[in-house]
Amino acid sequence: MRSVGLLAVLLAALAGPGLAADLTKAQQDELRRNWAPCLSKLKGPYTENFCVCANGEKLPVQVDNQIRTPCGPNPRFCAAFRAPWAEALGRRGMWVANLFSPDLLQWDTFADHHALVRGYILEQYFTNANPAHKLAEMRAYGGLAGAEYEAADAPRFFERYLALPDWDDARHYLLSYELQRRYYVRNDQAEIQKIRLIAIRIQQLDPRFKPLRDATHNQLSAALLPKLRAFRDKLPVGAERAQVDELMTEIGKLVSLDENVLRTELSQLDDKALAAELSAKVPATSTDPVDAMAGLASVMARARAAVAAKTSPPDARRIVDVALTAGSVVQRRAAVWLEAKGQSAKQRQQVLGALATAAYGAGLLAEVPRAEIDGPGAARLVDTARQNVLAAFADVWPAWTFLLPQVNGIVDDVLDASPLHDFVSIARVAARGHLKQRPFVGNVSRSKVARGVRSGSTGRGTMMVSLQGRLP
Repeated sequence: MRSVGLLAVLLAALAGPGLAADLTKAQQDELRRNWAPCLSKLKGPYTENFCVCANGEKLPVQVDNQIRTPCGPNPRFCAAFRAPWAEALGRRGMWVANLFSPDLLQWDTFADHHALVRGYILEQYFTNANPAHKLAEMRAYGGLAGAEYEAADAPRFFERYLALPDWDDARHYLLSYELQRRYYVRNDQAEIQKIRLIAIRIQQLDPRFKPLRDATHNQLSAALLPKLRAFRDKLPVGAERAQVDELMTEIGKLVSLDENVLRTELSQLDDKALAAELSAKVPATSTDPVDAMAGLASVMARARAAVAAKTSPPDARRIVDVALTAGSVVQRRAAVWLEAKGQSAKQRQQVLGALATAAYGAGLLAEVPRAEIDGPGAARLVDTARQNVLAAFADVWPAWTFLLPQVNGIVDDVLDASPLHDFVSIARVAARGHLKQRPFVGNVSRSKVARGVRSGSTGRGTMMVSLQGRLP
């Protein structure tokens, strides 16, 4: 039953958790009461805009229906803040309306920074997955924030989080990794201004582009690219389509992750000994593909260890970026390798080992796996990663899933964007190899097993019950 169990568990491990919220009636009523204005008010969970001046003074942008620049040409930042009802939600573990500049300014007012970071991750996941929801539409509200301020303050926010006295590798590395992965953007102010001008030019050609222009002006991240691509694909060949392509190219310069970016990030570390150690593991173009993945996974694992050792906050933030860039490269290489032909069983085992190490480097596992990672071991590893993702959000899970049950999909989202996505695919190839060698598995014929796997019916219902029974 070895192959049947592996495939059934791998399929089950990619399904949503579907947990029920554990809240009292009074807590539910309070959450509903504060959630209602987030959906009904014009600016939802946000206040009107303010500018914070260099001296720390917070002044409204609009006075007597007149827009002004209250701090002059060089404010500390301008943005909306959270409305009182959104603040109330946050005190119950559900932080929405998350913007780096205001939150960095108010950092010391938060009682639980880990809940705040969980909110950043869950809100970004939800708004990307549900673009028609009011919360998602608000991210493209005109003038909500400034991408130039957000890009500058995001790294400072990440560093403050990593510097918390109670930040712990086992509990919080996954949160830091996911936070920086989802909001990664290089702070190149000249490039950001160029992007703003291109977006304005497109909107002048086509008023329908305004929500995307506003989203681009509010906050830059890789999450914008699919939305821009969808808009571009509906346009005929011509000037507007070409400018949207140009905008995507320029944004890509700030959010792309490849070997060149990895080398640049390593060169920026203050710890030059660590930079040299990690640089030596970065594969060359001519490196054997399997060895290259192993080297990149080793970079990720060593990077995580360096962050856990409580290096300086600026270097810790840079090292997490190194890990997520290496993770992106190893996933790209694994996908290419998976499409190739003629891999041996030994190579598959080596790649599974590299991806398991990379999963540790992405915060999905508590330690680098040393035991069996094929067969049932592969299934257990994926199940463990699933439990670890759920555990990372357990403290805020009741409020979020009560009001927005769609956030159950965060586990699939994290795993699908991680090295375990390709790990599962390679493990399935290995399992098919076992099936070809064994015409019968127990008393079940190979054809029945194959039909069950394709339909998702073989053992899935029973396995889902057993997996969910262990969820936090």
